[in-house]
Amino acid sequence: MKIKARSLIGLLIGLLLMALPLFLPLMGGLNREAMRVLGVFLGAVVLWLFVDITWPSVLALLALALVPGITVRLSDHAFYKPGHQADILLDGKAVGHMGALGADILAMIDVTDEVFALEMDADVLLKRTFKGLQEIPKFPMTWRDLSLVADETVPYADILAVIEGLRIKELKAVTAVDLYTGEKLAPGKKGITIRLTYQSETRTLEDSIIIKWQDKIIQSLGTELGIQLRQ
Repeated sequence: MKIKARSLIGLLIGLLLMALPLFLPLMGGLNREAMRVLGVFLGAVVLWLFVDITWPSVLALLALALVPGITVRLSDHAFYKPGHQADILLDGKAVGHMGALGADILAMIDVTDEVFALEMDADVLLKRTFKGLQEIPKFPMTWRDLSLVADETVPYADILAVIEGLRIKELKAVTAVDLYTGEKLAPGKKGITIRLTYQSETRTLEDSIIIKWQDKIIQSLGTELGIQLRQ
C-alpha cells in the first residue's frame, strides 16, 4: 500500500507540475513557452522517479509537442540512455535535449540512482517577440480524430511534418491524444490517435469539405510514411 500511495502522490505532483505553467504568471525573464518546457521536464522527472519510465516519457514528448513552435524527436546522444531521450526543436531548429543519463556517465560520477537532465539554449528561451494581434474568429471550431497504425520507428514529428506540409489553411491544430501498443497490433506496430482541429475565418465548415481534407491527410500519411487507419 505504501508503494501505491507513493506512486499516486508522485503522479499527482508530476501532472500538476506539467499543468501549472499554463496558469502561473511569467517569472525569471522566461517566456510562456520556456515555462511550459520547464514544467514538462520537472513533471516528467517526478513521474520517472515515483511512477514509471516508459509512459511518462511518452507523455512528456506529447506535452512538449503541444507547446507552440516546439517539436520533439527521438535522439541518439551517447550520454543518454537509449530510448529515453529526445531533442527539443523550436521552429525546426534544435534548441536543447533531455533524457536519462546513460550507465557509462553514471559510473563515471559514481551514482547508482537514475539521473535525468535537460539542456536548452537560454538565449532562445529568454527571447521575447511580439507576433501581433489577431481578430477573434467569428465561425465555430470543429475537430476530428484519426486512429492510425504506424511502424514503431515512425516519430510523431514526421507525422506532424507530413500533415503540415499539406498546408491546409483551415487546419489550426494537430494534437496527439492517445498512443497504444499491445497484442491487438502486429509486431513492430503502434497505434496513435491524433486530433485535427479545423476553423475557417470566412465560413462555417461543412462535413463534406472536412471529409475531403481527412481523406487527403490519410492518403499522404500512407504514401509518405506507410501509415494506415486503425480498423
